Amino acid sequence: ASAGGAFVLDVAEGRITGARLAFFGVADRAMLAPQAGDYLRGRPLAALAAPDPVFAALAADIEPMADLHNSAATKRHLIGVLTQRLFDDLMAQDVSAHG
Repeated sequence: ASAGGAFVLDVAEGRITGARLAFFGVADRAMLAPQAGDYLRGRPLAALAAPDPVFAALAADIEPMADLHNSAATKRHLIGVLTQRLFDDLMAQDVSAHG
């Protein structure tokens, strides 16, 4: 994979109580994005509709490395796409039963 992610968002009563975002294929090892998780923790789920602060935290957390197939800029773009897709999926479903 050029880039991938594993995400866990814990939600209770419409608020994100825990957030762990990890990415692989962007560096020499899997990378956790602690600042992005810290930003999300405690925020209402509706905050996912305005993800720019999360993307800024991701940029601070992860410095992608180029490889034979993709530039660092491409991998940074893929991190954003994966994260946006996650947020879009969560906003499209009722997650009040999860958490």
